[in-house]
Amino acid sequence: MSELEESRWRAVAERDETLTGCFVYAVSSTKIYCRPGCGSRRPLRKNVEFFSTSDEATVAGYRPCRRCRPDDVTVSDPSLDAIIATCRQLERLDNNESASSIAARLGYSERHLRRRFLEVIGVTMSSYERTQKAQRARENLREGKPVMNAVLEAGYGSTRAFYEHGAPRLGMSPGRYRDGARGERIRYTLVDTRLGTVVVATTDQGVCSVKLGPDSVDLVKGLRAEFPLATLGDRGKRGAA
Repeated sequence: MSELEESRWRAVAERDETLTGCFVYAVSSTKIYCRPGCGSRRPLRKNVEFFSTSDEATVAGYRPCRRCRPDDVTVSDPSLDAIIATCRQLERLDNNESASSIAARLGYSERHLRRRFLEVIGVTMSSYERTQKAQRARENLREGKPVMNAVLEAGYGSTRAFYEHGAPRLGMSPGRYRDGARGERIRYTLVDTRLGTVVVATTDQGVCSVKLGPDSVDLVKGLRAEFPLATLGDRGKRGAA
């Protein structure tokens, strides 16, 4: 699980209203999406999918929760409005606006916007944007697209930028990842935490996957699905973190 997903899941688990408007979460077992502070029963992590906007959740086949009404959200904190607008800008495939320009357009200093963004979202603006690009590249590669196409269509200006910031998150070469991790030896460790079990998978090149869920069996199944041609080895399970 990425740093951003961890922050979002924590907000859902704690029913944190401060992130309302920044994202919605959808539950596959009910086909409903909610805002972070929804008072409904907390879902299982394995059934949760995050979306930046309600429109994205709707396109994916989910319908809005009648209890928290995520489509009727009104934000009273002006600074939160700015954070939400910043998220939407950083998520754009064609975003080329600098942090200073975004801040000036929204009426804030760059330093204040960056600090407030980190306080609310849980990651820096740079990390948030890199996560969006890396995820798009990952999805493109899983679809079997050539590396060059996958990288450029994800929003990277060059392959150099991808190899500096996106490729290290794969834990292997992009070509290997696209081909199901053929020939890779992946070792994983399961760690119990307050929010569930975390699986950390690594290759000789580094970390290739970090995910959180309530069931270690499902987490391992997820690894096999993402890396179908790799050899998986279990390093065991650690105590609570």
